Amino acid sequence: MAQKTRLSSNEVANLLMDSPVTVCEWMQNGMLHAEVSGVIKRPFTMGDVAQFTKENGKQFNRPGQGNLRILIINNDLRSAHRLVELLDTLSETAESIVVHNTFDAGRKISGFRPDVVLMEAGMPRQECLEICREIKSGHETRHVKIVAVLESSDNFHKQRMFMAGADFCLEHPVSNQALFDVMGLSPDPSLE
Repeated sequence: MAQKTRLSSNEVANLLMDSPVTVCEWMQNGMLHAEVSGVIKRPFTMGDVAQFTKENGKQFNRPGQGNLRILIINNDLRSAHRLVELLDTLSETAESIVVHNTFDAGRKISGFRPDVVLMEAGMPRQECLEICREIKSGHETRHVKIVAVLESSDNFHKQRMFMAGADFCLEHPVSNQALFDVMGLSPDPSLE
């Protein structure tokens, strides 16, 4: 299969584990070169994206280049176990570990070096906000994608999570497909 040489903002976002909005901000700020003339749907070249990652300390999220490392923060032992089983069963490209509080999460982050932190519903709100801020303020961890699953449609809490650095806030219960989509995972085709 031929490798793509031109990418859309969504494809760059998936490749760098970030949001399309952030990719557009990089482009507007001149950090990521794009060829824009008229209506071009794939303004980014692979070379420009590679140069951007080198200059800004970003990493590619490439299947086949190692598993996506997911740190699950969940104080419900049963729910945490189900999540790990789900990820192990449905995806060959994920490696996950569980911690049951944000203190342990802070200790695990530097050693495990997660690509994604998944915070499950039920964690104390203030602790979730603090760990988001800590992850996004660290030079080595600011690229980590933070996915928060919230108990209800509490827009105030959701807004605070986004302000603290969460990339995605999903409402509980969340479908497996929605969870896989925001983490950039594809279910193992042989299991579908």
